[in-house]
Amino acid sequence: MIDVFSKFKDEFLLEYKEEENYEYKELIQGSFDIGHEIIIHQNISSINDACECIRAIIRDNKLVQNDTCILSSKILTLQQIENKFSNYEKTTTAFETFSDIKDIEISIEKIPNEQLKKNSRKSKIEKLRKIKKDHFHINSGLVKFSTIHSFKGLELKNVFIIVHQDDIPEIIYTGITRSIENLFIISIGNTQYDEFFKSVVSK
Repeated sequence: MIDVFSKFKDEFLLEYKEEENYEYKELIQGSFDIGHEIIIHQNISSINDACECIRAIIRDNKLVQNDTCILSSKILTLQQIENKFSNYEKTTTAFETFSDIKDIEISIEKIPNEQLKKNSRKSKIEKLRKIKKDHFHINSGLVKFSTIHSFKGLELKNVFIIVHQDDIPEIIYTGITRSIENLFIISIGNTQYDEFFKSVVSK
């Protein structure tokens, strides 16, 4: 089995490795000795393609909804994919969806003052995001959407990582280490890590 976590760290986080060598060795001997059954990497050009790719992988590999999560560093990307994905599957999110925002817009439309309306919108979104994050359950029975930051400390059997052009190695490393068994990397316009992921995909 490929130890993709340690390979990624060796390839892209050498400075971190040298600075914290003792901790790095401890992690490699423990938490990071994980064999993945499936590692798939796809380079996608659009959000629509990303959504279809994720749906196809879930279907073709018969992934269980409760064991599956889609992660990204960007809420907007997750919102866009979830908006399309939710037409076919039930989902749960650690952030406000486009549908939630639409409901908020309706609730504030009668506020006459534009600045008050803007402030109310911001306040409602912030409050809803906190509620969603606080009530984000790993065993919801649904496909989960979360930012990588919000998913820190959690793990799941099947993890999709949406990689962007400006994602730094640390954020990608945090994302891929959320996977217990199957890891799916969907790159949108990011070629920096292509060669690495191509070298570790399941044969």
